[in-house]
Amino acid sequence: MPAGACIVFSGTLLHRGGRNRSAASRCAFSNQYCQPWARQQENFILGVPQEVARQMPVRLQELLGYSIHPPFIGQLTASHPANALAPGYVNRVTSQAAAAGARLPE
Repeated sequence: MPAGACIVFSGTLLHRGGRNRSAASRCAFSNQYCQPWARQQENFILGVPQEVARQMPVRLQELLGYSIHPPFIGQLTASHPANALAPGYVNRVTSQAAAAGARLPE
């Protein structure tokens, strides 16, 4: 597809991306919708402070939402949400926005 092009297709379509033949990185936006039962109703990742969640057993962290349903339902900025509990974790989207001088919502 040419740069800037967009495609919309059913999730049941077998598809793949082609090899990036340029020297530059290729960014993609994948907006995927899941059934509402696939995640908890309340986002406990935001409701329970990370300092508290870090002290919890792994299974309880998973129940709070620091888990994925394979292969990728529940990921956090393209990575496993449990990574957010690691000391020094910086959300890539936040760090990229800050580097660009964007002001994030309070």
